[in-house]
Amino acid sequence: MNLIPFERITIQSPLDAQRIQAKLTELTEPWQMDATRKLKAFRNGSESDPTKFEAKLNGNSFILRRINGKLSNNGFRPIIRGRLIKAQNGTIARLTFRQQSVTVIGLVTWTTITLIMALLSLATSLKMFLTGLFFFLIGYSMFLVGYNSEIKYYKTFVKNVLGTK
Repeated sequence: MNLIPFERITIQSPLDAQRIQAKLTELTEPWQMDATRKLKAFRNGSESDPTKFEAKLNGNSFILRRINGKLSNNGFRPIIRGRLIKAQNGTIARLTFRQQSVTVIGLVTWTTITLIMALLSLATSLKMFLTGLFFFLIGYSMFLVGYNSEIKYYKTFVKNVLGTK
């Protein structure tokens, strides 16, 4: 379990960069705004498939994220930024898993407010300090559980695309 919602990994793939890009195009949908996707789904009377991913390809770089489903963790879905580098026996994929900026801003705001309230109340009441600390821990644990539960789907998908196990 990651305590910080950020991870960098490097994966060696036996596939060449063009094959990986073709698999990404084949297995993902084009990158869209969530509102656009939901409006299209509403008009068609269908729902988004939360097991699918959407990708934005740019040369040997790409960005991946899981499509929001009706019951998915909307704010907790990470973004993968990847870069494909040609290697002697295939391709090296350098991947960065991180949270969306809006989610990080929300977490920082929540934790800052709760920690300030806890520290200011320490001088007056131990009960208020523990309450503030409790709310800090609740917010941070919700963030980490959401991130870590989503990241396993991402890693499975990326390993499938890269042809590794």
